[in-house]
Amino acid sequence: MIKLADILNEASESGLIDTIKCYTKCYGGYVLAVGAGCLFGTSLLWGTILLAGAGLWAYKFTCASSCPK
Repeated sequence: MIKLADILNEASESGLIDTIKCYTKCYGGYVLAVGAGCLFGTSLLWGTILLAGAGLWAYKFTCASSCPK
C-alpha cells in the first residue's frame, strides 16, 4: 500500500509542489475575478469583496519570473 507521505515526498523531489505553488501564485487572481463575476448576480457585496481581493492579488503577486518547466 502506498502511503501519502511517500507520494508527497516524491512530488516534492520532482518539483511538482513548487510548480503548483507558482501557478497558484500567478493565476489565483484570475480565479478570484471569475468568482467575483459570478457572484455579482447574487450578491453585490460579496462580488465586490472578491473583485477587491483579485485586485490586491494582482498588485501583490506579479508573474515577473516564469514558473519552472
